[in-house]
Amino acid sequence: MPFVILAGFGVLWLLASGLARRAATGGPVLVDLRLLRIPQMQAGLSTLLVQQLILLGTFFVLPVYLQVVRGLDAFETGVQLLPLSGALLVFALAGPRIAARRSIRTVVRIGIGMLSVGALAIAGGVDAEFTGSAFNVGLLCFGGGAGLMMSQLGNVIMSSVPADHASEAGGLQGTAQNLGASLGTALIGSVLVAGLVGGFTANITRNDSLPADVRDRVVAAAETGLPIVTVDDARAVVAKSGLPDDQVDAVVDEYADAQLRALKTSLLVVAVLALLAFWPARRLPSQALVEAPGRVSDPVAT
Repeated sequence: MPFVILAGFGVLWLLASGLARRAATGGPVLVDLRLLRIPQMQAGLSTLLVQQLILLGTFFVLPVYLQVVRGLDAFETGVQLLPLSGALLVFALAGPRIAARRSIRTVVRIGIGMLSVGALAIAGGVDAEFTGSAFNVGLLCFGGGAGLMMSQLGNVIMSSVPADHASEAGGLQGTAQNLGASLGTALIGSVLVAGLVGGFTANITRNDSLPADVRDRVVAAAETGLPIVTVDDARAVVAKSGLPDDQVDAVVDEYADAQLRALKTSLLVVAVLALLAFWPARRLPSQALVEAPGRVSDPVAT
């Protein structure tokens, strides 16, 4: 995954170099890279990228927990996520009213804080025996934070340029959204899989109730990769190896424990990444937005 991400950034660098050469010779370009020198544009795009990374990373983990660990189907998963969706809608509608009394920077910072707290609460509610309270409170808080951020960042980006550059600003906004979503899915997904494999092999290695040769066989098989499956499916796979029932139970119990720990770790990483959004958000506007006048002849001044 890291190598693929680096290759993607390499492609972006090649694109930027090509656009810069065409602009220097007076040729038409896909996007005016001078837009990326506008401080308000930089702050809006970078904060949006981190927001999408957090959202899509979380949306990758939550269905895994709800469907694989708790055994819900697709419809039941959607119903369980209604608190998040409802809070997102309500706070997205309330965001502009709050921004009228507070600065945009303050609204986005509140949203970032709610995202981080929500991710921590969701992580605390992830358990095989679902109680619901902490998990649902986390969903509400997480959705509210996402709604506050969504209500402001698009306006920040689009208002940073004059009307004749609106299409380019929209393209940059869409690129930041897609890039953040891809990075979030790749990063959090990798954390989940790595946590599952690492936790499972560590659990098996420490389990003295299993014979040494069985531990070696299980660890060797796990190091080639582990699927994310339900406990029942895991039990069926392990049972095919011919192990006695007590050893099958021990292996499956260690898998279930590693699965929950990996899910919690993934959500904790989400919470940490949410805190990183405070850095680009510090440059967001602290006053009402106005459309940038004129053409982008001097992006920094604009």
